[in-house]
Amino acid sequence: MVRKIKGGGYGLVKGAVPTNYVIDKAGVVRVADAGAFNARTLETVVTPLLNEAAPAATTVADASP
Repeated sequence: MVRKIKGGGYGLVKGAVPTNYVIDKAGVVRVADAGAFNARTLETVVTPLLNEAAPAATTVADASP
């Protein structure tokens, strides 16, 4: 859990503190929700993501043009 975020680019939910972002294994924001998560909500959101297969690994060579 992150308590402080600096910088921009998190404009999915504006003006609410706390705001929760859940990022999957591929680095995709899957949930952006204003307000605090309780333990049950967090488990409901995160458990299915943990059960998803990991994305295919990439190497620096794969990312080259």
